[in-house]
Amino acid sequence: MQFFVPNTTSPRQAEEVYASVRRFLADNGWPTADERYESLSFQHDGKTYVLNVGQRHYELPEPVMLILRAEGAQNYYVCTPNRGTVRGAPYLIGDEAQAKIAVAFSAA
Repeated sequence: MQFFVPNTTSPRQAEEVYASVRRFLADNGWPTADERYESLSFQHDGKTYVLNVGQRHYELPEPVMLILRAEGAQNYYVCTPNRGTVRGAPYLIGDEAQAKIAVAFSAA
């Protein structure tokens, strides 16, 4: 699947949003690797979770906009319209999550 950001109208706008979100996260102490993920699955407290860009998980109040990996770690930031994009902290999928599998967007 090609890289996209929900609610953008062109690849250029998706790139602009991606760069803006990465800048926002870095400015707030959450630097990210330059990697783009379309989905993330993991286990936490005995439950299996699968998060997909563009979809709303039943435990999240909003759809996933971006999934980014923390710079220098195997932690992930899940960004929604109100968490990790222009305000608020992203959802952190950290060390307590097990069996993390991230699927990257295919190269253009």
